[in-house]
Amino acid sequence: MTDSRRKKDHPGDRRRPVLEAGKAALAFAFVAAVVWLAFSLGAWLQERNDPAAYWASLGAQTIFTVIGTGLDPDTVGRPTEADSLRLKVRTAPPAGPLLAVTEGTEALLLNRRGRIVQRWKSDHQTAFPGSHLPDAAVTWREPVLMPDGDIIAISRRRSLLRPGDLLGGHHGLGVVRVGPQGDVRWTTRLRAHHVPVRGPDGGILVLWRRPAGAPDARYPDLHRPFFDEGLARLDPATGRVTRRASFLDLLAGSGFANLLHHPPMMRDGYHLKGEVFHANTVRPVSPRAGRNAPFADPGDLVVSFRNLSTAAVLDADTWQVTTLLRGPWKAQHDVGVRPAGTVAAFDNIAPDGASRVVVWNPGTGRIVRTFGGAVLNSPTRGARQAMPDGGTLATDARGRAVRFGPDGAERWRLVLQADGVFLNSVRRVPRRHAARFLAAPGGR
Repeated sequence: MTDSRRKKDHPGDRRRPVLEAGKAALAFAFVAAVVWLAFSLGAWLQERNDPAAYWASLGAQTIFTVIGTGLDPDTVGRPTEADSLRLKVRTAPPAGPLLAVTEGTEALLLNRRGRIVQRWKSDHQTAFPGSHLPDAAVTWREPVLMPDGDIIAISRRRSLLRPGDLLGGHHGLGVVRVGPQGDVRWTTRLRAHHVPVRGPDGGILVLWRRPAGAPDARYPDLHRPFFDEGLARLDPATGRVTRRASFLDLLAGSGFANLLHHPPMMRDGYHLKGEVFHANTVRPVSPRAGRNAPFADPGDLVVSFRNLSTAAVLDADTWQVTTLLRGPWKAQHDVGVRPAGTVAAFDNIAPDGASRVVVWNPGTGRIVRTFGGAVLNSPTRGARQAMPDGGTLATDARGRAVRFGPDGAERWRLVLQADGVFLNSVRRVPRRHAARFLAAPGGR
């Protein structure tokens, strides 16, 4: 006779799901700990400028390429082909020479036809003896073209992964002045980052950052680890640091120190690395702009703080913060005062999810004009430059620079025809600084 009675559950059977869940939790905790240690090690290696950070990132990119994340294996570990730049004219060609940088330690001067008429090239290990980073691991962002034809550039570690660079960042390696033939005039190992700019007095202004050595009692909401950031001036003839100040000190006593009380958290990983400011540009206020802007004077400095979606106006002499600009932008780059006294910024995260250049009137709070529409899409990086006719030149880091007229219509664009590589900068430069190169055979 068949026994149809149900067997009683063994006590071990009831504990089995609990044990399995416990094992899964332990496995998850182990993996999370490994990931946390990997990120911490990567950040530590980068702060020490250790070449292991480069090789680890390069290896990770190679693995991602092999498993099919869409990365181009031909771009792994080498600078881009600068000759992949193509000028496409819609209505009118560029009115002046352009200085362009893709990725790598090379800057290009282009004439009105988009032809390369001059190259500045410097090998990183030659410029910085003792550095173990290969030249392919280093890039420039936006060099300054000096009146004598030299350029001054900030060398920084090249971001390798596209997208989601685990070990990337804007960590600087030093500043270098390079002659037209590639000869190195001077270097300084100041940990500058992003872009240099020529100040009203002829000095070179750069942004710097370093790990904070101790908690700052003036800012109790800033918990270590975080990075102290600031501004420095370099002697253009020697590269010597002649002045240096921390933004923490410049904000203290200005009336704006509460900017760092409960600072907003950017959910993109940057705050997790302790980047409170993420300053990305400093732009001097021109004499005309200073006359027309009630919130700034000629020679004042405008610093863009990406992670605070804010810009600060610094006094020309004391560098103390005199005004905060919180405009219609998010995670912005390249904030500056236009000649009419309005404020312009490269708005990385526009309301439609794309990017734009927005011109804003702080007095009325109204948007005066926008450029870009669906043309620009640069969640990170990006730059803009006001043109004399009221238009703008916008650089989308994903591979194009677009010149817009004052009516917003596109006039021309410079396209980087290389996959998986950033177009770091395109700037119109004074013709007088480029005259010797444009006058050479084939220069025009």
